[in-house]
Amino acid sequence: MRVIVAPYAGFCFGVERALKIVENVVQRAKLPVYTWGPLIHNKIVVEKLQSEYGVIPIREFEHPPGYLILRTHGVPPEVVDEAKRKRFIVVDATCPFVAKVHRYVKLLMDEGYAVVIAGDKLHPEVRATLGYVGGGAYVVDDREATSRIPVCKKIGVVAQTTMRLDIYKEIISVLVTKCEELKIFNTICDATIRRQEAGIKVANNVDVMLVVGDRQSANTRQLTDMIKRANPRTYHVEGPEEVNPSWFNDAECVGVTGGASTPSWLIDKVVDKVKSFRQ
Repeated sequence: MRVIVAPYAGFCFGVERALKIVENVVQRAKLPVYTWGPLIHNKIVVEKLQSEYGVIPIREFEHPPGYLILRTHGVPPEVVDEAKRKRFIVVDATCPFVAKVHRYVKLLMDEGYAVVIAGDKLHPEVRATLGYVGGGAYVVDDREATSRIPVCKKIGVVAQTTMRLDIYKEIISVLVTKCEELKIFNTICDATIRRQEAGIKVANNVDVMLVVGDRQSANTRQLTDMIKRANPRTYHVEGPEEVNPSWFNDAECVGVTGGASTPSWLIDKVVDKVKSFRQ
């Protein structure tokens, strides 16, 4: 059975950068090292950081002061203010593409636009972005939600960096009818689009497709949904232990990809597991 790994599978630039930041802090730290929430949406990696390097995810400041590394999804400004007040040393590992969204929403607010964030209101990236406009923004995730936004003179819109482009386009098409002036920032990460396109291309040419990644990862879930439309025999797994040999009955070729927070070594383990079924 042949296995094809899609291009762009696995860690994105922002995740690799954040892990490098953690490594550098751990090497020099003489104080405890924390992250505000999980550094990335992959519990296997987060558990590895804690077990091997002593990096502890926290959600409140009832801990001895130390280094506080801001997660890739970003955090609201008030978290940073409180951390500094409690004498934590703040290290920013926010993905630069997410930080750009923060700058754009603040700019829109300062210029008098009604701010719209296209994304999942429960996702930590969107929650962090809301903090930069004091919570004063509309959050929408589809055409229906967008239709409920009141008519405004000026609307400015940004997208969660892992948003599906087709959904963002639908949201924009509704916003055009809601205002006299619409300012659009395309803040969807290029790596997200490339990963989706590459995964779909592979899925169209294989019998079975596997998407590797944590189920808490929004970009991995969206990647799975998009690929499943191209190939119904698509399965989302967190690791090799979830791979079921019955999925590959009569399969001659299997495709594999992974979300932005999936390490390459985990993808390799899934590939090895698939190959073992026909040895």
